Amino acid sequence: MTMIDIGGGFPGDNVGTYRSELPTFLDIAAAVRSSISEFKKQFENTRELRFIAEPGRYFVSRSTTIATKIYGRKGGKGKTQALYVDDGVYGSFNNVVYDHYHPVPITLASAVDSENNLAAEKLPTAVFGPTCDGLD
Repeated sequence: MTMIDIGGGFPGDNVGTYRSELPTFLDIAAAVRSSISEFKKQFENTRELRFIAEPGRYFVSRSTTIATKIYGRKGGKGKTQALYVDDGVYGSFNNVVYDHYHPVPITLASAVDSENNLAAEKLPTAVFGPTCDGLD
């Protein structure tokens, strides 16, 4: 064995739209370096080992913005609302199921003008995809 693939799945996006409880790039790098160092100690008198990784998700996590259309709404006059959108986990949001992503929806105006986003009233909202099944 001369090459070890440590795999991938590194979370990207250190600016908070992913999940705040995930480690930063610097945390990941420190853990990888430390782990490689510990692993190499077990094989000091053998041939040189080469380590590779698959950081694809880290590089592309902020590469796309998805705009969905709200085609239905219930509530909103009380303390909660439900929105029905034209995309879901069987489409662009399949990473919710497979990668445990937690998207944070924002209105288009909020994306353009962050000051309005901070001042806007927030309502607890359930968002349903087009199939309205338990996962969508």
